[in-house]
Parts: sequence; C-alpha cells; structure tokens
Amino acid sequence: MTTLGRYQKTLEHWGLRNIPFRTAPPEDVETLARIFYGRKQELELALPTLYEGRNILVRGIWGVGKTAFIRYLLYRLQNESATLELPLLILYLGRFPGEGPEAFYRALLLTLAEEMAAHLPRAQRVKESLRGLQITRSRQARVEGKVDLRLISLGGSWGEEHKEGWHFQNVYPVMLDLLQAAQTRYERVLIAVDDLDKKTPRAFQDILDDATDLLRGGEGKRGFLLTGRFLSTLQDTSDLMLGLFGETITLHRMSTDDLQHVAVNYLNTVRQRPSGQFTPFTSKVLAQIAEYAYHIPRQFNLICERVMRRGAMEGVACIDEQSFPDLWRQVQDSFALELTPDIRHLLYVAQRKGGLSADAAYETLEELGVETFVELLPILKQVEGDLMIRQEDGKWVPSRLLPDNLSPD
Repeated sequence: MTTLGRYQKTLEHWGLRNIPFRTAPPEDVETLARIFYGRKQELELALPTLYEGRNILVRGIWGVGKTAFIRYLLYRLQNESATLELPLLILYLGRFPGEGPEAFYRALLLTLAEEMAAHLPRAQRVKESLRGLQITRSRQARVEGKVDLRLISLGGSWGEEHKEGWHFQNVYPVMLDLLQAAQTRYERVLIAVDDLDKKTPRAFQDILDDATDLLRGGEGKRGFLLTGRFLSTLQDTSDLMLGLFGETITLHRMSTDDLQHVAVNYLNTVRQRPSGQFTPFTSKVLAQIAEYAYHIPRQFNLICERVMRRGAMEGVACIDEQSFPDLWRQVQDSFALELTPDIRHLLYVAQRKGGLSADAAYETLEELGVETFVELLPILKQVEGDLMIRQEDGKWVPSRLLPDNLSPD
C-alpha cells in the first residue's frame, strides 16, 4: 500500500476526514464557535463591559488563546446584542505593520475608511490615499441586519499618500473624524486590536501613553479591546488610575479537562459522526500531551497535530499508551532535524540550565556568545512558541517537542 493510501485508510479507520488541529484559530467565526470551550468566567465579565463601550485589556502568555478568546467574545457579543435592537459596528484588526502610535492610528484609520467608504466620500478618499497595504478580510458576519462584525488584517508597508489635496500631515485627526462619523451612524463602535502583544514592550507602552485621550474619550459610544503581555505592577496601577480599561482580563493556562474538551470539539469538525469520544486518542494520552504542552492551548494543538499525522503515516489503530511513546519520539526527532546549528546550541544550553532568564549567570551568557541577556532577546523572540516557551515570570524554557537528550551539534 502506498504512503498516502495507508494515511487515508487510517483516517477512515479513525472516522475522520482529515487532521483538524491547527495552531491558529479558524478565520471563520462560526467554525471557531464550534471549537471554543471554557473561559466562562472571563466571558461573563467581558461581555457586559464591552457592550457598555468600556475598554478591555486581555493579557496572557504566548499561545494561551488570546486571539481565539477575543474573536469568540466578539461573536457572542454580536449575537446577543442583536436581540436587543442595538445597532453595533464591531471591527477586528488582526495585525498591522510598524511600531508605535503612528502605526496604530494609521491602522485604525484604514480600518474605519474600509467600513465607512460606502457612506462617506471623505472615507473613500482616505481609502484611496493609503497605498501599499494588503488587506485581508474574513467573511463579514451580520445578524438580522442589526450588527456587523468585520475581521481585517493589514500586511505590507505604508505607501505614500499621493492623492492631490489629501496629504496626511497628522493621521490622528483624520482617524478621529471617521471614528466620530461611525459613532453617529451606529449606536456603538467596538474595535478589537489583536497582536499588540507581538509588538515590543516599549512600543506597546508608547501606544497606551499616546492614545490615552482616544481610549478614555468614548463616553460609552466606543470601546476598545486590546491584547497584551504581562506588564509591571506599576504600569498596571498607572493604567487603571488613568481609567484606560474597564476590565483587565488575564487568560491562564487551560486545565487538562478543558483541553480534552477542546480536542473533542476539533475532532468533531472532521468526524463523520460527531461524538464525545477522544478517538483516535485515549484520555490518558491527551492528559500526557497537555502536560508536554505546559497546558498552553496552542502548543497542545501543535503536538496533537504532529502526533496524529505521524500516527496516520504509521497506520496505528489507536494513539494509546502503547503507541504514543514511539510516535512521540519520532515527532521529537523530526523536530530536532529542523534546527540550525546556532539555534540547536541555544536550545542545548537552555535545556542544561533549566531555562534562560534575565538573571542568567555570566558563564551561561558567555557560552551563548553574548555579554548581556538583552542581546539574547531578539533570538529568543524568533524561537518563541514552537521551540521556547516564555513563562509568566519572564523565564524562557525549552519546548517539550525537543528531545530530552538534545546534543549541541
């Protein structure tokens, strides 16, 4: 039997059309709603806060599920508010190029121009004037003609504003003008800005500092939903005193039980007959994967996907306590083969030291060829996620996807 033949036959034996696990949440919000599980208390806190036009900061470590949470939150808000006959405009900005306040305002400006171009000639002129960006739109969802939910991501670089008579010396007042126009058209305008945690800490703080008036001046007509990493206690206190956020919601790692429910939901999206079963996994194996993933949802999905693919290639009847150890070793060995010599040496040192942090010994830094931990940060950012996990306390630990006995070369 051919490799693909065995692969497909195994999937059919498992009762699946394909392998459903992905590290990024589905673009389609309806599919996301089928997969999403847990975070009940956080949702119950966030829904009325955002509905009232107050700002929310959602925090958490890499891969904990911030994007999935805010997209599902917007989906729930869209559906629940539609029954109240309140016209809302909900905008989701997935990412934007550049750092700092100016890039932030330009992203908001183009997002608003995209929405208001059909209603305002000046919004259309703004849209035509901002060149150089690629706009990715997910399907716009609309509930009974009452609530719009538009998902947008921006890629590329900012081009020159070339339209004669429409040069932007300062994008802030133009952005604010379109925002106020949207607030006139809709009862409330709610804007989610995701991936701010992927900006540098300095850029994130600069955005908050510069946008204080924007974030505080909604008067219930607009609300912002932002994502971020853990800030210092001083910054948290300062921001709350300024009244920037009605709520600060921290997403924690998920329990084994919750991750198992997530796995079942993923599997049911491709299962021929949806059920509450873990097939092809056993509950004990999923519990082991949750531990290997440090209970981080994105890492959990990645491990499930790789183990399932290896199991389908091997033609195993079930990923149980007997088959999983060998599949896991194969996944780890395959992962290690993808490493470059420099990254392999970094991970080897990190394994031996039990992780890397700002208080790393001089001997450790010398072994890595740097004088200060700050010099390591750009490299650590490159390998964050699949290879290194940044903990809540700032310590970086190697992923369990790496073999326990990783060699330096």
